[in-house]
Amino acid sequence: MKLRYIRGELRYVFNDWPVSLGLLAGLWLLTEAGTNIGMLVFGTEKTEWQSASGAVALFGVALAVLLVAIVQYSSGFELAVSMGRTRKGYLVSAFVANLAFALVFALAAYPLSWVSELMRRVLFPAMPLAGSSALASNYGLTVFHHMAWVIPMGALTAAVLGMVMGALCQRWGQYGFLVIWLGGIALSTLLGKVAELYAAGRTGVFTPLLDTVAAFFSAVLAWGTGGVVALWLAVLALLYLIGYMALRKAPVKGI
Repeated sequence: MKLRYIRGELRYVFNDWPVSLGLLAGLWLLTEAGTNIGMLVFGTEKTEWQSASGAVALFGVALAVLLVAIVQYSSGFELAVSMGRTRKGYLVSAFVANLAFALVFALAAYPLSWVSELMRRVLFPAMPLAGSSALASNYGLTVFHHMAWVIPMGALTAAVLGMVMGALCQRWGQYGFLVIWLGGIALSTLLGKVAELYAAGRTGVFTPLLDTVAAFFSAVLAWGTGGVVALWLAVLALLYLIGYMALRKAPVKGI
């Protein structure tokens, strides 16, 4: 694979970096304003609000990466292949570029998380901490200072999911986007409901299966960080293979 192709894809994904950065900053600002106004109006008893802005800063990074990747794989892929690029060469270079984009933008969440913490100290100096320390009370700072391994893993996850979502949109257009949107809503709702019913002991005939799943994840967590990363990488490898194969076989107009 020629390095000039990777450089070309890097220019592509970073071309509209002000828009992506604006999306990230906008999500953070709206959340920061909402939580601060909420605490001014309703009081500071809900200390869990402290973590909202840091968490949304990280979420904004993932959203920006996903949007760039979806556009790249759904439209840039067809253009590159129609101009003579090999599918394999394009997919690898595009993935490397998206991963680099995700890593760089993840760093932007760090100063935003600190701004959230500084605003809390200025506006609510007497507010009790949600965690054992200021760092533990802000999800963004917690990740960067105590769980730094989550940053590269999160960037890798965003790059892989962007590839899979882009493949869906490339193959089925607006219907692919509809599948992503409805599927995401349905999955999050289903998992939340199942967790609620399982905690209440109301899963009926599915209880043995859920017990097995819970035992599996408990065993993985018992392995420590290495076990979690290994399982995480295995799932991402499977998703990457799905997206890669879907695009390798995808029809391109004019070819």
